[in-house]
Amino acid sequence: MFADNKYTRFYYQIINVALKEHRIKLSKSNINYIYYESHHIIPKSLNGNNKKENLVLLTPREHFICHWLLIKMVYMKRDKEKMLNAFSGMFNWKEKRNLSSKQYQILRVTSSKRFSSEEANKKRSDALKGRTSPNKGKIMSEEHKEKIRMSLKGKSKKSYTQRKPHRSSRKCTDGIIVYNTIKEMASKHNIVYTTMVYNVKNNKNGFSYY
Repeated sequence: MFADNKYTRFYYQIINVALKEHRIKLSKSNINYIYYESHHIIPKSLNGNNKKENLVLLTPREHFICHWLLIKMVYMKRDKEKMLNAFSGMFNWKEKRNLSSKQYQILRVTSSKRFSSEEANKKRSDALKGRTSPNKGKIMSEEHKEKIRMSLKGKSKKSYTQRKPHRSSRKCTDGIIVYNTIKEMASKHNIVYTTMVYNVKNNKNGFSYY
């Protein structure tokens, strides 16, 4: 599957080091927390699976480098395109720009820290307990109701049940016979459908909607 080259050797060096460290994902509130990203050793697009032995935890920088190496490790053009797509998917930022592995590492770690810890979430939840919406229980005055009624007076409600039928299903006529659809009339007169649509819309040659 992979070429016997230096890129493949570099790739498996990174994978083996990560596996030997027996890395695990810890809670963000843990003092030993390190941000890791899950990586498929054999990519899913190359028939890899989600089994434990095919997964490894990498730092963002290692993850970045591994996806770059994968592009250099495959033979077939189709597989190279798959690896290129996977690599480009790592740049899903608002502003697309070329990043180094170190810059990618900083961005990913920083973004992971934006989310509050479990402890902070609990404090926020406890602080909001018992609070009610400022508008809850308020009674609208008659004066306010009248203002709303006056502002809506004369405005017709939109009808979503009586929509105008699509042109393809509306009845039409050649001035003598009424047809259920333009297609039916076009077939009867041996005229191209698009030409018949133009004729009907513009009342040409006696054709029109019924």
